[in-house]
Amino acid sequence: MNQAQISPISTHDVLNSAAIFLNSDPLQLHHSDHPNFVLTTNLLTPGNYHHWRRSVEISLLAKNKIKFVNGDFPRPLDHVMATQWDRCDGMVKYNVI
Repeated sequence: MNQAQISPISTHDVLNSAAIFLNSDPLQLHHSDHPNFVLTTNLLTPGNYHHWRRSVEISLLAKNKIKFVNGDFPRPLDHVMATQWDRCDGMVKYNVI
């Protein structure tokens, strides 16, 4: 393979890869993850549970936090990871309630 066939890795590529990695970590809290964040504008009523649930699921999926609700991401045993998990889990619970 000669030099002409090797494409250099740009800083832009590295930063994009890092951003994708950080955004894929469910323990990552974004600055928009706060207690006053509204997951859905649909208030839960006796007649709209399925619509409300779907709205909440879509919002949590977009924020990469759905795993806290559906059980796919259990609390880690490691103390440091468990502390971060507790923070994220608490944020999700607060937003859903």
